[in-house]
Amino acid sequence: KTVLAVTGMATPPALLGELQEAWHKNTFDQFLIDDLTHRVRRALVRSGDLGSIVVGRIDRPSPEIKRLRIDVTPGAPVTGREIRFTGNVVLDSARLLSEIQRAGVEVEAWLDRSVAERVLRDVYVEEGFLKVAVAGQPQAVDGTTGVLQFDITEGPRAQITGLGFAGVGATRETAVEKAAGLSTPAPFLAATVRDALGRVEDWYRSQGFNAADIEADPVAAPDDTVTVTFVIAEGAQQVLNTVELAGNDLTNRKVLTEALHFELGTPVDLDEWTRARKRLYDTSVFRLVDIQQIG
Repeated sequence: KTVLAVTGMATPPALLGELQEAWHKNTFDQFLIDDLTHRVRRALVRSGDLGSIVVGRIDRPSPEIKRLRIDVTPGAPVTGREIRFTGNVVLDSARLLSEIQRAGVEVEAWLDRSVAERVLRDVYVEEGFLKVAVAGQPQAVDGTTGVLQFDITEGPRAQITGLGFAGVGATRETAVEKAAGLSTPAPFLAATVRDALGRVEDWYRSQGFNAADIEADPVAAPDDTVTVTFVIAEGAQQVLNTVELAGNDLTNRKVLTEALHFELGTPVDLDEWTRARKRLYDTSVFRLVDIQQIG
């Protein structure tokens, strides 16, 4: 028989049910203790009890009974919780708080400051602040409000000062650079680099390089300048040689060719093939349309 005993707090029925359900999902005793005590700590934070001490242990009051005891020493009661930031200039506090909420660690941060520190550092790095420092402070109480403060040193924002394109054919380098759409100098933003990478990938697909492998490799220097190199393995260019039609027993070939809009000798643009397939469906003539590469 298993027994769950929680002392030092009034255990809401919903929490008790959660603990009992979690017991069934933990095989090893130490995992069980860690999981259930963590759930109790999280519930206490949500209810406005900060700094509680929660200790779990398993004992056997008799050979037939296995008991998990969770002893709670209450902390400081508060009427609300507030996460505050100092030192942030470029990214305002509302943005930082929203990122913590979006990551789902708003409560967890009160139990382990490092989880929020990682989230905040990642946000700043995405915005180009490669040397940001984030330090969470111990919990405090301001009046009746619990306060969790993070001190931030943003540092300089890195700048893209150089671009490179490795593996690009000489006749295509100008077009690829134009497709990337990056100019220098510019703030180093991870989203900007990802967008540029997407544009280069789109350009290669439109030119029939459907097996091209493309990566963006940003390298930061000690002076916070960044060189972004697009490393490209182009692969073979596919060109449309012939168009064969099958299954159009009742439909005039001209109807299909006009809907397809395919031109022989042009690069194989698979996105255009998808649009061509839709145009055939839009004629309301066909139940099934499949476009396949041959060769």
